[in-house]
Amino acid sequence: MDHTGSEFTLLEVKVITMSILEDVKKFVPISVEDDSFDTALILHINGLFFELMQLGVGPATIPFTIQNDSEWSDFECLPEQLESVKLFICAKTKLRFDTPTNSSMTQVLKETVEEIETRLHWNRDYGT
Repeated sequence: MDHTGSEFTLLEVKVITMSILEDVKKFVPISVEDDSFDTALILHINGLFFELMQLGVGPATIPFTIQNDSEWSDFECLPEQLESVKLFICAKTKLRFDTPTNSSMTQVLKETVEEIETRLHWNRDYGT
């Protein structure tokens, strides 16, 4: 497909980061360079990792907490759970930190979070 003359170029495609905070910022959305909300975001994210622990995902006894430079690979969970964990953290942070004004979008995010919670619970109890 030729994108000549369009605003899109292959050089503009961003490399997917492994940084938890950067991925959440992109989802919320907040500029990755803007650090004025980092403390608040980290509090929300750490609370969500505690929720995951309560769901039986990740470390069983000590809640996982992030710092500014924490990566998804730092979180110990089953490999098949990691993408669901990422979406759970990003979507639920969006709901808590910057709830969409569009009620349809809010409902979609809530349903997504509920489905992920159900699937993670199922995965914990019955495997994949």
